[in-house]
Amino acid sequence: MNMVWRALNQCLPTRVNLVCKRVPVSEVCPIYNGDVETVVHILVICPFASQCWRRRGGFNQMADGYSFDAWLKQMLDHTDKDVHGEIATICWSIWQARNQLVWDNKRSEVNHVVFLTKQYLAEWRKAQERDDEGQVVQGRSEVFEGMVRPEFAEAVAVKEALSWIKTFGGREVVLESDCFWQLCKLSAARLIFDLRLAV
Repeated sequence: MNMVWRALNQCLPTRVNLVCKRVPVSEVCPIYNGDVETVVHILVICPFASQCWRRRGGFNQMADGYSFDAWLKQMLDHTDKDVHGEIATICWSIWQARNQLVWDNKRSEVNHVVFLTKQYLAEWRKAQERDDEGQVVQGRSEVFEGMVRPEFAEAVAVKEALSWIKTFGGREVVLESDCFWQLCKLSAARLIFDLRLAV
């Protein structure tokens, strides 16, 4: 999931990361005004995030002082593989709740965040199995080592997807991405694709 990758690489626009980029904002967490908003704070330590994790149940909370990547590694090492997607989706849902407060001044309830997480994950899993006509859709996942700029990672992902599609002779392809920059570049190249922005 792109959002978790951004969190691991300190590309998520938390208040602390924005201040590091010289954006004139307060470092204080917009949900809980008591601490600075780092990645690990907003996704794990913040009282709102902690309540989301506790409401989900089955996850051990970490102590302060850990980094997000250390916490995530601990979570992945101590949970079954089928729960890994849920961990990423809870992080995404907490981040969405944070953004709703920052951009729309709308405060989310913990129960609502947990419910949306379950609903979104169930829909995502279902979408991975079948397309609009009920046909099985093929999929692929690959891990690449190293730290790169998000635009480069998105470009590599598109290249790998198109190479993979070519190997099995795919002709009618819908390419979805949550990277607006990448979609603009592909559209400017006048490639004949059905391009969609996944929000």
